[in-house]
Amino acid sequence: MGVYLVALLLCSLTTYLLYRYIRCNSGNSFFDGKHVLITGGSSGIGLSLAILARRSGANITLIARNRERLKLARETLASTSTTRSDAWVEVRSMDLTSSYASPVDVLIHSAGFCFSREFREMPIDEIASMNHTNYLGPVHLTHILLPSMLSMFSPQQNRLSHPARERRIAFISSMGGQVAIAGLTAYSATKYAIRGFADALRMELDMTGPLVTTSFPPDTDTPGFAFINYDPRAFMTYSHSVGSFVYRVTYMPPR
Repeated sequence: MGVYLVALLLCSLTTYLLYRYIRCNSGNSFFDGKHVLITGGSSGIGLSLAILARRSGANITLIARNRERLKLARETLASTSTTRSDAWVEVRSMDLTSSYASPVDVLIHSAGFCFSREFREMPIDEIASMNHTNYLGPVHLTHILLPSMLSMFSPQQNRLSHPARERRIAFISSMGGQVAIAGLTAYSATKYAIRGFADALRMELDMTGPLVTTSFPPDTDTPGFAFINYDPRAFMTYSHSVGSFVYRVTYMPPR
């Protein structure tokens, strides 16, 4: 428990410092004119990312299942200033495994939620539900969209200069995918799974792109953590701070 809390505090401090840095160094043009698709984009980290990308001139597609939150999110983005007068916003309430034909430049997997209880007391349907949303959802959607994201690749091109290298797939895991803790057994398993999937996919796409990034935010004050039974003021960070951190990691150039 002590190691986990120390890790959370360090990650929270890092996130805050990066947030302050980004606030002082805004104006990034990476997202300008790009199509950014965000799952779980109607609230929390996903909506914070959408606002930041919108300000940078991105075209935004939000995917979430709560229609009312999607409507509010669209209104929020419509009122957010952008660097492009022709930038558009689209919202879709659909299953994450449904097909989607529009070309995507940046795919951000932000959908997820958590149940907190001991494993022996957790109904199997809760475990299956978390696994479907937190792990299988991102896997299925990536499988659907990856062919079109690779469509511009030519083996004759230099691997660091061809267009697919400008595309991104960003997975939002969790500190629970780095340090497991009792009471979050099933949740941590889904986040460890995302970490392993993203690591392997990153190696597979190393020669072609898109670039794959993974972020490990601490416990965050979002609707996805509404089932956690403790005061979020204790050591939760705010979704806009984590969103800024993930935003920065997503557009970082290849190393």
